[in-house]
Amino acid sequence: MMRLLFQESIELTLEASLTGEDSLEVGLESGNAIDSPTDALTLEGRLGFPADTEDDRVELNELSYEFPVGDRASIYISTTGDDLDDFNPLLGNNSNGAISEFGSENPIHSLGEDVGLQINYDLTDELSASLGYFSDETDPESGTGFFSGNYSAFAQLGFEPTDTVLLGLTYIHTYNDSSLETDTGSLRSQIEVERPVIGDSYGISAFFAPSSGVALGGWVGWTNATVLGLGDADVWNYALTLTLPDLGGEDHLLGVVIGQEPRLTGTSGFMIDDRRSDPDRSLHIEAFYSYPVSDHIAVTPGLIWITAPNHDRNNPDIFVFAVRTTFRF
Repeated sequence: MMRLLFQESIELTLEASLTGEDSLEVGLESGNAIDSPTDALTLEGRLGFPADTEDDRVELNELSYEFPVGDRASIYISTTGDDLDDFNPLLGNNSNGAISEFGSENPIHSLGEDVGLQINYDLTDELSASLGYFSDETDPESGTGFFSGNYSAFAQLGFEPTDTVLLGLTYIHTYNDSSLETDTGSLRSQIEVERPVIGDSYGISAFFAPSSGVALGGWVGWTNATVLGLGDADVWNYALTLTLPDLGGEDHLLGVVIGQEPRLTGTSGFMIDDRRSDPDRSLHIEAFYSYPVSDHIAVTPGLIWITAPNHDRNNPDIFVFAVRTTFRF
């Protein structure tokens, strides 16, 4: 069955600098778009850019400030989430990168949300480190605050020995009072059990550009979750990426992403929807092509194909076609 959806989504990002070395970013959004029409079945194939605001009102979706401390360090403060490096400068750009949430970066990065701060430090010219703490629940009336509610703490290392090679390691420790949501992958992989969930997530990423016109990349992510009073669970995801910059003209970009969105691979001590793991394996296959119409407008059509949605071969394949238009002023 084919469904055609016509919806609108507008995001306005404003950037400013107070000293010339710092960066203040304010994002506003408005729209009636949904991430995916199949959210009741699976979270695979969700788009990475739609905005859904109440009555199409304009809402704040980004507020962050980054400033340098000395020659090697910087501090990032945000009310809307972390600034973890996705280790792929071509896919993670919401203006002309991948069109899906999964294709933009390792899903474990979505576990760092809302209010917090991050410290970035260049250990050497090739090696950098980041440490951060973010809390997504601050409610003085209920007794939860910056250090007593849901939170994520993370460490990240980036190694760039040359201009064409980039390697990254990520560790994220999370606490959530009811789930472990990445907003991608199968429904079971979100570990929605209405009990406190402690997660330890590990990611490894790589990016290699053998020439100016070809770049290869990918990542692997693993989360070991402990549901308090029940048991443990494991969630895995991975992806391989191919990008061809300037294919067809300057600032054009063809991208392909093939991988597995988060999949519950096993539990001990409990089941989710009467299963200890997702029954099968699905693939996320995505292709997009970004091209500038003018100096200020870029258009990106893209196609996402999800096989065996929700990691269940009994579900029919899902195809999502979208066109993103970006305006720069």
